[in-house]
Amino acid sequence: MLNIIKKFRGDKKFLRNAAISVLLLGLWLFLTVWYVVTFDTSFSIWSYNHPSSDIPNVNYNLIYKGETFKGEFMAQDNNLGIVSVRFQTFIRPPYAYEDQYLFRIKEKGASSWYYQNTYRNGLVYDVPFFPFGFPQIANSKGKIYQFEITALNTNSVNQLSISTRYPILQSKYKYSGHELLRNRNELAKFLIVKFSNAFQTPDVIFSSFIYLLPFIFYLIWISFLEKIMSPFTNKIEGVVERLENTILGPFIKLIKRLFIYNLDLFLIFVVFVDILAIQLNNDVKYLVITALWIATLRVYKKESKKSFIVGLALIALCPLFLTFKSEPTAEQAGAWAFMFLVAGTIQILIESQNEKA
Repeated sequence: MLNIIKKFRGDKKFLRNAAISVLLLGLWLFLTVWYVVTFDTSFSIWSYNHPSSDIPNVNYNLIYKGETFKGEFMAQDNNLGIVSVRFQTFIRPPYAYEDQYLFRIKEKGASSWYYQNTYRNGLVYDVPFFPFGFPQIANSKGKIYQFEITALNTNSVNQLSISTRYPILQSKYKYSGHELLRNRNELAKFLIVKFSNAFQTPDVIFSSFIYLLPFIFYLIWISFLEKIMSPFTNKIEGVVERLENTILGPFIKLIKRLFIYNLDLFLIFVVFVDILAIQLNNDVKYLVITALWIATLRVYKKESKKSFIVGLALIALCPLFLTFKSEPTAEQAGAWAFMFLVAGTIQILIESQNEKA
């Protein structure tokens, strides 16, 4: 490693590429930390993902009027203050037809409910992984808590169901920010717990992956790793060639085509993963993917019409999603369609300037 560093110490191009790579990695780290903080609603809150087995007899069917979703879990720390439940939403009802859900929670074995409140189910459409907050329970660690969510006025217009996406249940614990900053050891332990638990959540993993894409794409575009990895390149290529001659050959060729030679197709793949599976509540993803899309088409010298084709195709899919009563999926597709149309417009402006020049 020291020989490699000495070899490229005087290479200005190498140093420039290394500096840009460090900046992109710094951007990835900053955005990831920022997303973890906002995902947990506050820096001094950490979340624990409970497995579905912690919710006895979980039912993923529509919740009708008078029906109750019940669950229980063991608190992982003191100062329990939020229970988040992930819902599956359908067609958003008008405000006048929204239902009200009664949420209540108590320690197992208690004769009365510790806290209860009603919530309009229209709020869930903005935050599907909905946080039910209540006064903090100071000595909650190790105790089992039961909660109930009851639909009060559900009809065929405003139904929800519990989502099948992991995690469907989170418990959140509040620390004192002032105390954490005063005690470095406690702060270090808190950060380890907070981030290790956050990275067990698909939303956080997918967001962090999107934030890392600029760095990955930059390395691919400039072949920055080619020099450093040259001693291993021949071995890697030999392994890939041998795999291509096996039953895995078609799959290996497809991966090479999608993920190396056609990064624009890879971005479309990422967009469809978000639309159909993840559905991130994260606006930064649009900026990152759109910027990479424009840059990728510029590098590969592809015309702006491709952006319009993708955008119009996504618009055409929206009625299909609505037919299956999946408004969130249609909204995601519509949002991405808008971003591709914006990207196409920006590309047209760039192309027109290049033609004038």
